[in-house]
Amino acid sequence: MGLDGLNVGYEITVVLSNAVEITTNSDGTVVLLALDPDGDNFFEMYYDPNPNADSLAGTGYGDGQLILAGQLTTLSGNFTANSLIGPFGALDQFGTDNWPGVDTISGQGTQNLDVLVQSVDMDFFTSGVDLGTILPFNNSQVLPFRQTNPSMSFDTLVGGTLNSMPGLVNGISGPDILLQSDANNAFEFIPRSWPAG
Repeated sequence: MGLDGLNVGYEITVVLSNAVEITTNSDGTVVLLALDPDGDNFFEMYYDPNPNADSLAGTGYGDGQLILAGQLTTLSGNFTANSLIGPFGALDQFGTDNWPGVDTISGQGTQNLDVLVQSVDMDFFTSGVDLGTILPFNNSQVLPFRQTNPSMSFDTLVGGTLNSMPGLVNGISGPDILLQSDANNAFEFIPRSWPAG
């Protein structure tokens, strides 16, 4: 997720890594998501005076000045596939299809996430965020991608099939899945002073 600083020459980007335990119903169309506590679960927010985030390449999100970091402590959610037997559509339906030949199921879901703040740059946050604060997030997920490009940082195409994500059916087998996510939060972000740049 990136923010271009309202076109004033900087960006705020977020990197979230979360390991997920996946269970499904009998036909695989409903996926329940839970936090895998043994996984790599973290949240980072960066200020960057050099706006270089690229959603298609998946680059430029974890650079710049780290202004907030935390540990993901809670995750729960679901994803419902409209059908696992087709017809399928293009994964990338945002502008030009940058993933030609890669099709996807369609569907939608939600997640609730909690992040425990472990470091915060008080030059960027005047109130509401301290060490030990829990930041709650709501996250919606949809397929196909219509509002942004699917990130190529997850691309390991073999014969037109996306192979790097766990299977949708039972977390091990079945079609791979890459979700378009749109997170929102309930914490106060009030810049005290923006560094020159």
